[in-house]
Amino acid sequence: MKYVVIQSHRSNYPEPISLEKGDQVRVGHSYSGPGNWNDWVYCHAEHNNLAGWVPEI
Repeated sequence: MKYVVIQSHRSNYPEPISLEKGDQVRVGHSYSGPGNWNDWVYCHAEHNNLAGWVPEI
């Protein structure tokens, strides 16, 4: 699946999660709340211990 960036965005997190193919992550909770973010999960990257929201695909 590919995504197209349509506008710039500044992260609310000072060190946002960054993943590459093959990286191992611990999957946390799924988003539940207002807005259309139902397919996002909170993940922790094993290689650098960063965490953040990742689209579930």
